[in-house]
Amino acid sequence: MSEDNSIGGVVHEQVMPLEWQQHDAFPEDLDIIHQHDANLTLLHTINVIESKPVENDDSEMQSDVVRLENKVDLVLDLLSSLIRQTRPLPPNAKARLGGEGMEWASGEEAPLPAAGSKLTVSFHLNKMIPSPIVLWGEVVDVALHDSARWATLRFGPMSQQFEQAWVKLIFRHHRRAIAMARANR
Repeated sequence: MSEDNSIGGVVHEQVMPLEWQQHDAFPEDLDIIHQHDANLTLLHTINVIESKPVENDDSEMQSDVVRLENKVDLVLDLLSSLIRQTRPLPPNAKARLGGEGMEWASGEEAPLPAAGSKLTVSFHLNKMIPSPIVLWGEVVDVALHDSARWATLRFGPMSQQFEQAWVKLIFRHHRRAIAMARANR
């Protein structure tokens, strides 16, 4: 786990389904663009699912919208459960996400990539969405911290649109975690 926050600025911590795959080289630019487009769609979907309507009045229409959102959430949850029966999620890992990279912990039995390895890392930020975010990068460090082994991945080049959406999502999750911590005091 990096002490100098080499994964970039604000960090969001989460336990999530995560897996990685090692590659000999980074993919072609066109493949990266297609993956970032798919990731951008997922980030927008996560934003829609996680955003709650502003409740500024008790109108009947507002109540109808809330009921409809609850029904859509239920359908998404059921659909995700069905998909997970045929395509189980990877094991959970504690991860720290930043604008420029990520870190994840591995237990003793789980392997970690070597420093310098080129990887794709697939992870599920929201278990209601069966598709993972898939990002490319290079492992810059593998270290022991608090009795866990941590790998630090520096992301490869990102499209400007994806990078902005990614940093915004990290900031929103970070801010939400701080608000929850304050509320639990």
